[in-house]
Amino acid sequence: MHSRPPLRLREIERDLLGLRGALSRLSAEELEAALDAVTQAIHVAATRYEEACPAARTPARARLFIAGNGRSFRLGKAPTVHLHRRRALHGILLALAKGARSSAGVSKEALLAAGWPNERVLQNAAASRVRTAIATLRRFGLRDVVITTGDGYTLDADVFFHTPP
Repeated sequence: MHSRPPLRLREIERDLLGLRGALSRLSAEELEAALDAVTQAIHVAATRYEEACPAARTPARARLFIAGNGRSFRLGKAPTVHLHRRRALHGILLALAKGARSSAGVSKEALLAAGWPNERVLQNAAASRVRTAIATLRRFGLRDVVITTGDGYTLDADVFFHTPP
């Protein structure tokens, strides 16, 4: 015999159904920002739950918070790293973060395009630029998170986007 969900769960279900209609009226940019805000809220709620209920803790992947369209990041509780003066790095970080949502990594060619858009670069120079950028991101704190794949790179972390108001 199934029991009815607690009142709080029914309220949440009702609220989510109401959101469906509101979300259908948003532009792609507004929808992406809303998704990022919801993801962040879920992260905060999960963290609070884990703190309140130690038995619920499981070995978690690293949590990477990206703000300002890739212009800064924070890994876990480490200090924030600012990339606002490093356009290529924040473009590459953003491409890696978006690629982390899929199972495949991001190709070196895609990372080159993200870091240096509309630039024509010789193949050896392109490979060198991408390797140097990846090494720099690793040196800035992402050593255990940026993973080399067969033909590119990926992030081994749960990625959360935060767009400041």
